[in-house]
Amino acid sequence: MWSCWPPTPRCRMGRELASALAAPWRVVLVVRDDTPVAGGNWQSAARLAGALRRRGTEARVARLSERPAADVVHAFHAWATAAPLLDLGVDPARLVVTWTGTDLAALDSPASLHRVGTLSRAAHHTVLTRAARDRLAAAAPGWRVSHIPPGVDTGQFRPGPPAEASARLHLLLVGAGRRVKRPLCAVELVSALWAAGIEARLTVTGPPRDSALWTALTAQAQIHPWLTLVEEVEPAAMPGWYRRADVVLNVSETEGLSNALLEGMASGVPPAVVDIPGNRALVEAGHTGLVFRTQPEFVAGIAALVRDPAFRGRMGAAARTYVMAHHNVEREADAFSALYRRVAS
Repeated sequence: MWSCWPPTPRCRMGRELASALAAPWRVVLVVRDDTPVAGGNWQSAARLAGALRRRGTEARVARLSERPAADVVHAFHAWATAAPLLDLGVDPARLVVTWTGTDLAALDSPASLHRVGTLSRAAHHTVLTRAARDRLAAAAPGWRVSHIPPGVDTGQFRPGPPAEASARLHLLLVGAGRRVKRPLCAVELVSALWAAGIEARLTVTGPPRDSALWTALTAQAQIHPWLTLVEEVEPAAMPGWYRRADVVLNVSETEGLSNALLEGMASGVPPAVVDIPGNRALVEAGHTGLVFRTQPEFVAGIAALVRDPAFRGRMGAAARTYVMAHHNVEREADAFSALYRRVAS
């Protein structure tokens, strides 16, 4: 509190600053129009918005077509969301951009190169891994880029009671309704397990955003009785799905940092992931999960988990410990709150 009265110019300045810091400010987190509520980007935005509201900040998730306006506009996806927002007239000084794995993969494509200059006007850029930060900083020197690890609710996503022993290992592939997630590759991998004498079942969840892909998966399910397709799982039901799985699978073509892997690891389920940058940033081979490059490597890794359930349990426990240490929801919200406050001021 200030005791000066009548207020001197310095005192008035202090009060105005305190008022500005205390004043409510609004954040809108924007996703592509085709993003389902159960999709990773929507869930990331909703998780962050909820943490911000607990801190007293007005925050909500919106789709691009809503033409959202706020003190800070946070776009998930550089090319598909942030660039159109700038075209719509959003103030670049109020824009924060999160780059996904597909954004980074397309960074050098001819279709994207001409938009780099447009995106350089944004106030700040964020990425999910250190490698992605270095990649973006090298491609766009001088941009303001921060690495903010995504959080996961380790109270919601946690190990359940020990499952009944099953002769068939249960692999879970989450949010695989797009070709970039390569669910047909997952089917080939599990087919290879059966060919090697390892009985396994595979559950693939949507939502099915590519109808032709889902039709092809449906045809595979008619051939393979071990393949189950689930078109969409309500977010509130996802913890139960992870607890019923033995392995969380990721075979994506590109990946920023998979929410499904974070949630599965937080649930104490070991991941098996293809060797791509986003997965390497999260999974330590042989300790917190399996990392494979080839089909034989995948089969050998899964065979080791089948032979030694105790090893599988230790790997799942190590995965949860890692997530709890490095992907805290409150630390994520703290980092974004500080960033938003700088952009809004």
